[in-house]
Amino acid sequence: MKNFIFVLGGSGSRKLQYIFIDDVVNYVTKHFSIKPGVYNLGGEKQTSIKEVSKIIANFYNGNIIFKGKKERETLPFMSIKKIINHTKNYPSDFLNSLRQYLNSFANIA
Repeated sequence: MKNFIFVLGGSGSRKLQYIFIDDVVNYVTKHFSIKPGVYNLGGEKQTSIKEVSKIIANFYNGNIIFKGKKERETLPFMSIKKIINHTKNYPSDFLNSLRQYLNSFANIA
């Protein structure tokens, strides 16, 4: 897809704590021996919608247009120390993982 246009509401400044799906699968399938409880799953940092959308737009050789809608608030940072301490497993860097994921599509065509 060339010259694809992504239209997103807001300015792209809202931040989310993204997690790569491979990390979720890893925690679920490889760590049945951890103590039962409530564990937060998320990335180690918050990333703006603008950063994520730029990577996707670049992959598709597209452009992003941000419309002036009011953005929702950035959610409070969620601590993932408990899952890291119990599994000794750190989440992947989301932006690098996203790039790898998108590049895997290039090999399909």
